[in-house]
Amino acid sequence: MNVLVILASSSGAFHIGLAYLAGALKTAGHNAGYLPVTEVDVGKLRAALDHWRPQLVLLSFTTDTRALCRDLARVVKQLTSNQTPVPIFAGGVHATFCPEDTLAIDELSGLCRGEGEQAVVHLANRLAAGQVPTGIPNLWVRHRGAVDRNELAPLVEDLDALAPPDYGIFKAHQSLRVLPIILTRGCSLGCTYCCNHAYRELYRGKGKFLRHHSVSYSIELIGRLLREFPEAHAVEFYDDTFILNRRWLTEFLAEYSRLRVPFVCNGRFDLLDRELVELLAQGGCVRLNAAVEAGSETIRREVLGRDMSDSVIRDGARLVREAGIHLYTHNMVGIPFETEDDIIETAALNRAIYTDSVQVSVFNPYPGTRLRKQCEDRGWIDKHISVTSFRDQTVLRTPHIAPARVNYLFLTFKALVFDEGLTRRAIQLLAWVMHLHRNYLYRRLRRNRLFAPVLRFMFARERTPRE
Repeated sequence: MNVLVILASSSGAFHIGLAYLAGALKTAGHNAGYLPVTEVDVGKLRAALDHWRPQLVLLSFTTDTRALCRDLARVVKQLTSNQTPVPIFAGGVHATFCPEDTLAIDELSGLCRGEGEQAVVHLANRLAAGQVPTGIPNLWVRHRGAVDRNELAPLVEDLDALAPPDYGIFKAHQSLRVLPIILTRGCSLGCTYCCNHAYRELYRGKGKFLRHHSVSYSIELIGRLLREFPEAHAVEFYDDTFILNRRWLTEFLAEYSRLRVPFVCNGRFDLLDRELVELLAQGGCVRLNAAVEAGSETIRREVLGRDMSDSVIRDGARLVREAGIHLYTHNMVGIPFETEDDIIETAALNRAIYTDSVQVSVFNPYPGTRLRKQCEDRGWIDKHISVTSFRDQTVLRTPHIAPARVNYLFLTFKALVFDEGLTRRAIQLLAWVMHLHRNYLYRRLRRNRLFAPVLRFMFARERTPRE
């Protein structure tokens, strides 16, 4: 069976999970095509459908691309209306935690909740055999005017037993100069804005949630991908908890260091000590991504569920800097209960720890998270605003800060961290002009390629740490 996997993405980035879906389908004897989409392009969709002639379409999307998923489903349905009906199934975090909202998209034949490798293989096998795909764990399926809602299957605890991911689906769309890898699944931490705690609850009683590939499997996988993509000069580990299990990490890095390929990984300031940072540096770590998120200790602890002090963040950043590792920090603005002074404090903390690079996002209360529930209970979510990107604008209406100030501080955040004097004032003036008329000008300018150099001037800010 031919299966076309469509990624509805606001950024056009790849999705590692879809490589695992494609690998599972390929191992089961099916063909999997891949199409990343950031907007509805009828010509592009028609070409992909003509090329792959799929008997099944899988749509992967998130909350911020729900509208795009709806439009894609409609167009795919229209383009395939003159042939045997092609089932369209959706999956992803939004489909998992908002299945009823997802099935409000009439063109969808069903959806997948949770981890999908086994479910999509069962689905493709049934359809290929001409059978009705009801009764498959993890799937909700429309059938005879009703919805067949199935329970989740137990988690696959031995990740090595899964079919190997098929990264070949990415080749036609982007060069993988930095190989994206995930060696773990699940997270034991309790950040209130992240979906991991919701996944833990969803899978309660269905097996071990935090799982690792074995070291031998991991090294074999990375070696194979490096041979498959000779242009790759580095690896980026996307695991949320890459440094959490020190015993596994020590064994893994001892083997990985022999590959002599630099890597990037995620970490947490409260897990760092000198021994661990030196282990990362010796293993080939050239950049560590760590979340500051908020400059206020109270916001971090009581709102975000991240109980770490300013001193812990400062000490961790110092260790990273001393080891010669590039520090990349994650931050949010517009967090519930956050004031304008709190956001300025976040920028000040980034400046104080001499971070090399900064990512800043506008907080959005994603479904399934504890923080979403708190915002709903207080009536702070403006349902007239559609979330189209976590970078665009805040959907919250809180008594602590005006939405326009959140959007303005988002645009000027990096200037507060890295710039002084006239440069900072120029960026602040640009931000003020762009946010006249409630963000209208900013949204229009983002679509204009001629304005790209100005946006790069505002957002692409870095510096070399100063002692």
